[in-house]
Amino acid sequence: MKHKTLIILSPGFAANEADTACIPALQQFVIQLKQLRPELLIKVFALHYPFKEGKYMWNGVECYSFGGKNKRGIHAWYLRKKARKHLNELCKRGDVQGILSIWMSDCALIGQELMKEFKTPHFCWMHGQDARMGNKHVKNIHPKPQQIIAISDLLQKEFENNYGIRAEHVIENGITENLFPKFNTEHRPIDVIGVGSLTPLKNYSHFIDVIAELKKEFPSINAMIIGEGLEKEMLQQKIDKRKLASNLKLMGSMPHQEVLKYLSKSKILLHTSTYEGSSGVIMEVLYSGCFVVTRISVSLDLVKNIELAANVSEMRRKIELMLKNSELKHERVIYNTMKHSTEKIISIFGL
Repeated sequence: MKHKTLIILSPGFAANEADTACIPALQQFVIQLKQLRPELLIKVFALHYPFKEGKYMWNGVECYSFGGKNKRGIHAWYLRKKARKHLNELCKRGDVQGILSIWMSDCALIGQELMKEFKTPHFCWMHGQDARMGNKHVKNIHPKPQQIIAISDLLQKEFENNYGIRAEHVIENGITENLFPKFNTEHRPIDVIGVGSLTPLKNYSHFIDVIAELKKEFPSINAMIIGEGLEKEMLQQKIDKRKLASNLKLMGSMPHQEVLKYLSKSKILLHTSTYEGSSGVIMEVLYSGCFVVTRISVSLDLVKNIELAANVSEMRRKIELMLKNSELKHERVIYNTMKHSTEKIISIFGL
């Protein structure tokens, strides 16, 4: 008896069960999918990461990495050709019920080609920058509206504005409740926290500016940023220059469970990113009981405990008001769960 098979194509996936930092939301989705449909055979194919090619098991799920290492040009063409050959053999068996590609990129291009050849349902789950102007893959993929899943209504609007195609489905990021530590109703020693890669997109230079301004009012303010990236040295130099070494720490990368522990000890998330599809971190901090000050929310609608701020001055002012508010009440806010999102994915595939 053949098992129904769902193929998940992603640029990257966890290299092992300890690798919780690689696209945590995708890992949570796969776990939820396995729990909700234990009879379904899930196969995850990662084009670029892990960097070593080969088959491996992850929490009972069969995974395969092509080891593409994010190379471009002719290397990317050969990578797609190799992946297509591998996946063709799998699709020829006739038990593949659907293909879910993550991001409107090379994964979606492969998924679209497989759909045309084998008549297998293919949906692309757009997660962020793939909706921005300049995505050269879109014209080669030629996606239909009914094939596109936007991870937020913000992303749905962005993609429509840039490419004239309105995603038919909106299925958001979400949290997995049982991953979180016990809710902290006591002392929260971290005044302001940031979580994300240290890249220009995340704009942590402005985070430092905000903390520098807040220090004038709160000399012992305690802040930290969790994450690694190319801008780490530049940001540390700026911290030192602004004399914030005792107020703001760069914590580096850490396992997802450790991040959640720090969120439970924090009052406010300062989210300075200049672009987001749907921030999983914001959803996690809301459930951890933090307040959020951000340039970009998770939805076009108003969301409880999220304050929008367009610039450093507005961010400083809103955080200052929160820190001065002795009646500030920390409570869990559930924006969306990964279980709910997974059920919606299952529904559109008809599984």
